[in-house]
Amino acid sequence: MPEETEVMTESTESVDTLEASEHIEVDEGPAVDEQMYTVKVDGEEMQIPESELLNGYQRQADYTRKTQEISAERERLQQAEAIVSALESNPEETLKVLARSFDLDTPSVSAEEPDEWEDEDPTAKRLAHLEQKIEKQEAAARQTAIENEVQKLQEKYGEFDSRELLNHALKNGIPNLDAAYAHWQFNDVKSTADKLQKEQEITNQKREAAVVTAGGSTQSGTQSKSEGKAGSIREAFELAKKQLST
Repeated sequence: MPEETEVMTESTESVDTLEASEHIEVDEGPAVDEQMYTVKVDGEEMQIPESELLNGYQRQADYTRKTQEISAERERLQQAEAIVSALESNPEETLKVLARSFDLDTPSVSAEEPDEWEDEDPTAKRLAHLEQKIEKQEAAARQTAIENEVQKLQEKYGEFDSRELLNHALKNGIPNLDAAYAHWQFNDVKSTADKLQKEQEITNQKREAAVVTAGGSTQSGTQSKSEGKAGSIREAFELAKKQLST
């Protein structure tokens, strides 16, 4: 009897274990009270429980959100590539556009710090180098033009001090060297004529004084004055030209 009891006990335990395992593996399916929905999949109508429908909607929403994030990231990358390309082709204008877009102040070049700005901005350095090169070329062209004009004047009027002519032109504000030369020579001749006229007047006065002292009459002195003194600016000018030519 004890042996029979043990066999029955073992058999009962085996049955309980088998029932428990079968209970775990059984798919109970949707809850009895869960609402069902009719949907079409590839043209075929199917009954989908509410829980499965919600899970599918959530998966679709997650997919849509991730797709939108990828699209936005792709758009940002395209914008970044466009900005990099614009900076390479026209950095100065691109920086101005970006500053206006983001309401920022563009950096200005300070007059006290040109070297520092050029070290920081390669574009500014290239522009400064180009400006210096243009200034040198323009200065060389002006110098060549002046030398050619001076050479033509020397061929026309003879040798003269070109530095004095240039100083005279700058001093009197005469841009044309030919006109400056005529003005310069006229002033030189007029100055010499005025000087000669004054010297002649002094000489005549001395002669008159000597005649009055010796003879007591001024007639001969007056006659001498009329013979030696220039009667006008034009006569003095002619006398000066004669003296310069001798």
